[in-house]
Order: sequence, then C-alpha cells, then structure tokens
Amino acid sequence: MSAFLDQDQDGRVDALELERVEWERDDQGRRTDKIVLEAGIVMPTERVLIAIGFEGPQAAPLNDERLTLTRRHTLQTDERKMTPVPGVFVAGDASRGQSLVVWAIGEGRDAARQIDLWLMGTSRLPASLQTPYPPLPPRGL
Repeated sequence: MSAFLDQDQDGRVDALELERVEWERDDQGRRTDKIVLEAGIVMPTERVLIAIGFEGPQAAPLNDERLTLTRRHTLQTDERKMTPVPGVFVAGDASRGQSLVVWAIGEGRDAARQIDLWLMGTSRLPASLQTPYPPLPPRGL
C-alpha cells in the first residue's frame, strides 16, 4: 500500500493508493529489493482494516492524535478492541505485540465480532478468545 486517500476532504479514508510489486530475494529467501510493476492503483474503500507485522504499529502515519501507543508499543484499545477513535479497531500484533499467528487469528475474529456489534448492534459471529466456555472435545469421544 502506498497511501490512504481522502478524496472528498471529509476527514475519512475513501480510497487506497496501491502498488503492484515483485520482491527479489537473497539466497536465504529474505526480501532484498522491491520492483514496482504498477504504481498509482487507486482502490475505492469504505473501511480499512490494517494488518501490521512484527515491527509493531506506528500511530503517526494514521494521522490522529487519539491513537496512542502503550508502554509495550501496541495501540491502546478498550475491551471491545476499539481505539479511542470511534470505529477504529485493532487486533493481533498491533494490540498484543509480537505473538503467534493463532493469537492474531483469534484476535482478528474477536475484532470482527466487535465491529459487527458496533455497526449492527448485534452479532451472530462467535466469540473466539473471549468466551466463558471451555473448548469442546473432539467429535466421537
């Protein structure tokens, strides 16, 4: 992704500017160079979900002083995984720090449920990590 765009100047992201890239890799498979195959692709959007890898989140590029980092360098959220910015939710590495992908998946599911609740007022999506119920035993036991 190259940039968040606010084309109608209403203070909200309504498009993303993207690049189609190909990565060159060294002998160990690490990325060494990025080749831009196509630049300036504009994709209209109503919502943006950001997946941030192991380097940790950076609040500054999101351009909102209400987004703050905790002492663990994760984005501050409430129990619903929502930041102080209404409608901006965080999960995975951005909210818990570096961890296993299974935690990121579980938090992503919980964030999806919280987003559904926030948008619709109700949700049929199951809770993933935040459930009072123990795991079910495998079928057939």
